[in-house]
Amino acid sequence: MKKILLALLLPLLLNACDQPEDYAGLYTYSSDNPPFVSDYNLTLHPDGTFKLTNFEDQECYSYTLEAEGKWVAKANSITFDVNENPNNSESLKSILEDSKPTIENDVIKLKQSYDDLELTKEQNQ
Repeated sequence: MKKILLALLLPLLLNACDQPEDYAGLYTYSSDNPPFVSDYNLTLHPDGTFKLTNFEDQECYSYTLEAEGKWVAKANSITFDVNENPNNSESLKSILEDSKPTIENDVIKLKQSYDDLELTKEQNQ
């Protein structure tokens, strides 16, 4: 009986090893290809919330986009759920929710139609 219970509980215990604190932190990506500059800052909080900021600077204009919501990491995948909020960017929502993001070795990979983003965790926080 003990072996059966252990076999049933072992997968749950192993999944509990991926704690949000292991992934929490600031992840960044910068592209400086004049005349186009693009910076992404993604903050994963230990409580399961996140904030993504994207700053774009081109010759004739610049803008900042933001998205906030909740995140869950399991194995090498990370799932984002962007809040229903008119201030959240639809383009960032699409990148986060539709790109099948992965997380491995302190790097979050997001797929976009024109370029893949690799956001690297900042070590000095």
